[in-house]
Amino acid sequence: MKKIWLIASREFTATVGTRGFIIGILMVPLMLAFFGTVAPRLMNQRGPRVSGEVALVDSTGLVGAKLRKAIAPESLAARRLATVQGAVNQAPGAVRQLGQKSLQGPALSKLLGEVPAITLVEMERTADLQQAKEWLRQPDARAPRRLGVIVMHADAVIPTREHGAYGTYDFFKPSTLDERTEGTIKESVREAVVGARLSYEKLDQHDIDAIVRLEPPDTRVVTPQGKDEVAHPVLNRTIPLLLLVFLIMGTYTGAGSLLSTTVEEKFNRVMEVLLSAVSPFELMVGKILGQLAVSGLVMALYVSLGVLVLSSFALLGLVEPSLLLYLLIFFLTTYLIVGALMGAVGAAVNDLRDAQNLLLPINLVMMLPWLLAFPISSNPDSTLSVVMSFVPPLNGFAMLLRLASSSPPPAWQVILSILISLASALVALWFASKIFRIALLFHGKPPNLATFIRWARAA
Repeated sequence: MKKIWLIASREFTATVGTRGFIIGILMVPLMLAFFGTVAPRLMNQRGPRVSGEVALVDSTGLVGAKLRKAIAPESLAARRLATVQGAVNQAPGAVRQLGQKSLQGPALSKLLGEVPAITLVEMERTADLQQAKEWLRQPDARAPRRLGVIVMHADAVIPTREHGAYGTYDFFKPSTLDERTEGTIKESVREAVVGARLSYEKLDQHDIDAIVRLEPPDTRVVTPQGKDEVAHPVLNRTIPLLLLVFLIMGTYTGAGSLLSTTVEEKFNRVMEVLLSAVSPFELMVGKILGQLAVSGLVMALYVSLGVLVLSSFALLGLVEPSLLLYLLIFFLTTYLIVGALMGAVGAAVNDLRDAQNLLLPINLVMMLPWLLAFPISSNPDSTLSVVMSFVPPLNGFAMLLRLASSSPPPAWQVILSILISLASALVALWFASKIFRIALLFHGKPPNLATFIRWARAA
């Protein structure tokens, strides 16, 4: 046992002490810091102010005045502010308060940018479509930029008696018009047309808005302990995916390092020196435990970072403490399965290029959690979700998604899944130990899966 711990400690220190590991472990926090500080500043750099003319062919004669008011700078600014505030109001409580504080003064102006300066050019009501297109296609070099042409249908404001339905309008634009400016123009037209319809029907805009406005309340979830908590749908969908990312990251960090170090030590003949002092089984277990400690360190760092972020926004109550325990259990079992297989592959090949064909089935299996994440989390009680909860090595991923969902599985399914993971880990370790015993001193043509099975039966 002492030799195993010596090998494990050597494996751990040799991995975490490298420059690549230190850079890699700091990469995600640095990226988060970048996207949280530098990226918003780059995205909020003020571009040139959008300005130009929009032509209107209004066969109804009722939209022009409304549209002129809708594209006024104060109207555009008010609508943009309402859109941002509406998005902030949908956020959780602590995030909502932070967003409302930031939507004040210079911060708001910087976020939204300068209001476009759009001038309305009203054409003759009898102007034909080709004339309007020519105005857009051949602008005067000395004239302001031409942003588009709006052609109102005759029934856009007053519905025809025959059909009783309102018509619409046509919008023509130059190829260089960006989507944001196009959206601003169309939203202004919508407001103008709706306002003209209400005026024709002698209805008051504010009364209509008051009737249809209904502020949605915060949905509150009643916990098994009898407490009610505010539900956060976006975060409730995000947390299962974060647990999936943590599990995949923790598993692949150590398993990948185990493969590369085993191949490197075999290629450099270090294995032959080690085998003179320890048995193949002790070497395998020591290397697996050493890389397990590396993976545990990486996952503990990122889990702690996630808990810290949730705690800073007073959202820590969204995560059940038992989820962290289940994450630890399934991390250990999943790592032992994948790590043992990676170690067996590393012991059987002479360089990383030879390992690619053998790793293909493992990599394909490890891609399935990404493909199954949405169907499992959206319907945790489906047949697919239940079946995948008992298929190793995917059962850990599926069970975590189900545990973090709105419909957790019954306790017997969780216990059975854990037992299947433990049994699978023991089988994987047994299989890898057989491969280690034969393959460590093997040199030459890389083996295939059939050779692996033959070695396991012969050892």
